[in-house]
Amino acid sequence: MKIADLIGWFETWAPPAWQEKWDNCGWQIEPGIMADTARVLVCLTPTLAVMQEAIALQNQGTAVNLIFAHHPLIFSPLKAVIQGDAVSDMVRLSITHRIGVYSAHTNFDQVADGTADVLAQALDLQDCSPVVSTQINIGYGRVGISPRL
Repeated sequence: MKIADLIGWFETWAPPAWQEKWDNCGWQIEPGIMADTARVLVCLTPTLAVMQEAIALQNQGTAVNLIFAHHPLIFSPLKAVIQGDAVSDMVRLSITHRIGVYSAHTNFDQVADGTADVLAQALDLQDCSPVVSTQINIGYGRVGISPRL
C-alpha cells in the first residue's frame, strides 16, 4: 500500500479534524514519500531514539520510511532548526533518510477501535461506553465492567 493510501484510509477512520484545538495531529514531517510503498515503524512518542532505530533498520535492509506515532513530534511552531535540538535533529534526519513522521493523537484517542477501545479490549471490559462523549458512540476514555473482579 502506498503511504498516501495508508494515510488517506487512516484519516477517513480518524479524521484530523477531530483533534483537540491544542493538539497537532497529522503529518509532522513529510519528506516527499507519499508515492512510496509504506514501510511503517509504530511508536508511542517519536523520539530521537525511535528515528535512530528506523535508520538502523534501513541500514539492515528493512526500508522503514514512515514513523507512525501516537504523540506529536511538534506541539508548537518551531522557531529555529538547530543541530543538537532533538526536534531539529528529527527534522534533519527525517529529510536526509526519507522517513516521514505522522501523528494520530486526540483524534485516535476518541475514535471507535482507537486507543481507548484497544485498552478496554485488552482488559476484557464489557458494556463499554465513552467517559466523555464527543460524538454519538465515540469519545475519550472507556468505562466498563471487568468480569475478572
